[in-house]
Amino acid sequence: MRKTFNASGRIGFSNRTPWDNGSYGLGVNAAYERTNPSESFSFDRTNIFSTDGDKLDLRNRYGDNATWRYNYGADASTGYFFTKPQISLRLSFNYRQMMQHSDNLNYRLDSIGGRYASEAFILPSTYDSLAVATDVNNSYQYNTLSRYYRTTFGISKSFVKEVTNADGEKRTQSRGSIHLFLPLEIADERIDFWRPTKTIGRTNQQTASRTIRTFNPNLYFYWNTKRTEWTANIQRYEDPNSLTSLVDMSSTSNPLYFSFNNPSLKTACHYNFNVRLDVKCDSIPLTYWVKADCYLGTNYVGSRRWYNSKTGGYVSMEDNVNGNVNSKASAGLNWQFDKQKRWRLTMDGFLQYHRSVDFALQTVEFDGTPTLEQFHTLTPSPELSTVNNINTNLRLILNYKYKLFTAGLIGRIDGRHSRSNREDYQDLDAYEYKYGVNCTYTTPKHFGSFTIATDYNIFVRRGYQSSEINNTTNAWNASISKAFMKGSLVAKLSAYDILHQVSNIGYSVNAQGYTERRYNSIPRYVMFSLAYRFTKKPKK
Repeated sequence: MRKTFNASGRIGFSNRTPWDNGSYGLGVNAAYERTNPSESFSFDRTNIFSTDGDKLDLRNRYGDNATWRYNYGADASTGYFFTKPQISLRLSFNYRQMMQHSDNLNYRLDSIGGRYASEAFILPSTYDSLAVATDVNNSYQYNTLSRYYRTTFGISKSFVKEVTNADGEKRTQSRGSIHLFLPLEIADERIDFWRPTKTIGRTNQQTASRTIRTFNPNLYFYWNTKRTEWTANIQRYEDPNSLTSLVDMSSTSNPLYFSFNNPSLKTACHYNFNVRLDVKCDSIPLTYWVKADCYLGTNYVGSRRWYNSKTGGYVSMEDNVNGNVNSKASAGLNWQFDKQKRWRLTMDGFLQYHRSVDFALQTVEFDGTPTLEQFHTLTPSPELSTVNNINTNLRLILNYKYKLFTAGLIGRIDGRHSRSNREDYQDLDAYEYKYGVNCTYTTPKHFGSFTIATDYNIFVRRGYQSSEINNTTNAWNASISKAFMKGSLVAKLSAYDILHQVSNIGYSVNAQGYTERRYNSIPRYVMFSLAYRFTKKPKK
């Protein structure tokens, strides 16, 4: 049984400075967590059909894992607000130290032979016998020690104007603000990594350390007038890799899937830009908005994969890749176009360009357990897959509401267009359409106050390679409900997929292609439900 104990606490205080509009604060914190050993057993039988002959792989595994960690830190901050220019300054310091120990011990009991080669859930009676069965390629222990020093400087500027209300009183009204945050962090990290051997009391040790300096500025802007509202944000942030990536650590527990660490992995850096404008019309109840987003970066982390044509197995290793860009422009409106405000039109859409660069699968041949040096020799340079995607979307919703009756029309079209530099890539020009109607009506009290709802939608997919995805589906749902006890209890009878046309075939589309998946489902059914809402009025 896995048991976890954790405790944490913080002590801090804040106060105003002797001068006006200033403040300062100090604090300390600490935390501790321990996970008792967690044992696991598994017995795997794998038939490997190789070009050099078939092979039966039997693995009787026993795992013993445990971790403990602690951290403590201190922080100090101060700030000052200048009333007349409406500027605030803030400066903070933070120190944090973390220590972690992890045991990940795995054993191949089948290597002992005898009954251990065919029976699971049994352990040797002596530690010596267990040590002989150590899976040295997949067992490890490590200690990590990390110290973080962080300084953040922030400056904010508020824009206000003086207005006079109907009583002749003057007051200030916010027009906007701008915020700039400049955090600088230095991290000193060290890892001591051990791999046990089959000789008791001896281990193979690795030690690695690094110093990371990260600078993640963030600029935010906001401005509003009577009719318009602007927001903009520019951000840069770095995403350091796990400290365990610095050591030569591999996983070969699955005979058909090996993975390796990449000690030369670089830190990924991300840049985000977005701006939005909202406009409210004076003469008519119409609001509209436009927005632009862009995401790009360097040293993104992808997975290099090799396919072993001899056995059908795979090998993977994380590596850096550049050239990814994701940009998007979108717009929308909301309009109540009749005087009684019964009709509402909502429309929005976007145009997106996504350039995805990732590693393509490479084919190699090898025997036994591979090494990274083998793959660098067989494939000195990675093969990249570059896919350019253009996605479009347009959605329109028309709603009508009059007393106890509501109805709506919906229409939507999505387009996906993909091109790639790979010869085996099939260009994609696919469209998806959705259009339908929905309505809800609540009967008057003398007819029982029943709520009757129904919706009917048509889904059309065209342009995919699979004929099972290129289809037209009609989906009709309906329900009737009744509220009791002043609305606290609701009884509802629902019918789904009345026409029995919803398919159990799903698919997902990403920047590198699309994947079809099948799942078990009950597409057509009737369900009765009771829902009770607990409410408690606050004390006066």
